[in-house]
Amino acid sequence: MTTPMTNPRVALVALTTTGAAGEYVAGLADALGRRAIVRVWLPDRPPITTSTAEQRTFPKAGTRGAVAWREASSWLHPSPIAREAREWAADVVHVVFGEGYPTAARMCRDLASQGTSAVATWHDPQPHGQPLDRVQHAVAARTMRSVAGVHIHCAELVPTEFQRKALVAEHPAFACSLCPDHTTTLPLRTDGAIFTAGRFAPYKGVDELCAALDAYWRSGGNRAFEVVGQGKVPSSLRRLETSWPTSVRITNEYVSTTALHDALSKAAVCVMPYLSATQSALPWLARMHGAHLIATDVGCIGGMARRLGARVVPPGDVNKLVDALHEPPGMWTDVGRMPLPTFDALADRLLEWYPTL
Repeated sequence: MTTPMTNPRVALVALTTTGAAGEYVAGLADALGRRAIVRVWLPDRPPITTSTAEQRTFPKAGTRGAVAWREASSWLHPSPIAREAREWAADVVHVVFGEGYPTAARMCRDLASQGTSAVATWHDPQPHGQPLDRVQHAVAARTMRSVAGVHIHCAELVPTEFQRKALVAEHPAFACSLCPDHTTTLPLRTDGAIFTAGRFAPYKGVDELCAALDAYWRSGGNRAFEVVGQGKVPSSLRRLETSWPTSVRITNEYVSTTALHDALSKAAVCVMPYLSATQSALPWLARMHGAHLIATDVGCIGGMARRLGARVVPPGDVNKLVDALHEPPGMWTDVGRMPLPTFDALADRLLEWYPTL
């Protein structure tokens, strides 16, 4: 029988806090901080707020070149974060974001050599196919080989190599500050727009969604479309906006979780047309606001979406996507009020897991 840790000292390490990473780190740090002594190492920007966890910041590199140099040189020198975590007498060090950075791989190797227990969350156990993604995946695999435990968001994505040391725990839904009473999914809303959100990247399936929306409107569909993304706007989306100017609204910037919750609270349909993916909080966020979900069968998302009553379609199948967009609300599946996965629940699982490593 495993002996629980008494007042465990948990060192969290996040090598990026940009976008949703910052929301995840803050949520987990505070949930753990309500149960343990927590210090989190993270970049000094963008800043995040933690109410129960102490922060230890390090300067964020100012340019991509500086990041590349820092990461390349990290292999050559002992990890300062590993040293500081040992000096702080951490019972466990948990890499919660940035597992694909050489800094993380070197830190975990140093911790293992010194006998300090380390674990890591692997957010993307499958690469998306882009060159940088493949490099980061290879580095992340190296990180995982150095740690005592690997946290992955769904059982389908646990690599065979790491099954014996894996903890499967679902990605929590980000809390809604304007609707703290939302602890379950809500009944489906029938009026509203079609909505999608996320970084603009080829694997997100934006081109396929644009083709489907064009066909949807040409065949009588009347819901407007709103997209919140980041990065270079795909040409397919610009063409769609030109062809259907009154039906398309594009927001190209990172929006806060509060703004995302607000957009979902007005949408009738949330679409996740990904060609490949591993995990996302978006399915739960959509359903906690009563939006019907259309998602492709990729990574953890297909199984999660089915549990939430979503319409699941094959990735890249434009015709199936058009059919799903045309599906009347009377054919949607309302699963009622399902409890949302929370950071508090994840923190409890982690604190039960750490002593077993």
